[in-house]
Amino acid sequence: MNDVLKRMLDAEQRAQRLVDDALEQQKAMLERAREQAHEAEKRFESRMHDLRHELESKAEAEAARTIAQMERRSRENRDQLRASADECRHDAIDAAIRIVADPDRL
Repeated sequence: MNDVLKRMLDAEQRAQRLVDDALEQQKAMLERAREQAHEAEKRFESRMHDLRHELESKAEAEAARTIAQMERRSRENRDQLRASADECRHDAIDAAIRIVADPDRL
């Protein structure tokens, strides 16, 4: 009977060591998984910062292009208006000279 009890006690101790080892492995795996998740989160945040910066830079460049294009169009419109105003002024001066030169022509 003593021998049977001793074997059972040995088997129980081996089983407890296996359980303890399994628990330690589980702990280590959880810790590694936690660390990996933390590293992945850092990479994600860093990448999001880079993407945001890239998008902001692209938006600023596009805004600068749009502003430059609008300024160019504005200059072109202003130049056309000035040219038209000059032409109208010349036409008005010519008409005034004709009137002064020949008042009966009215």
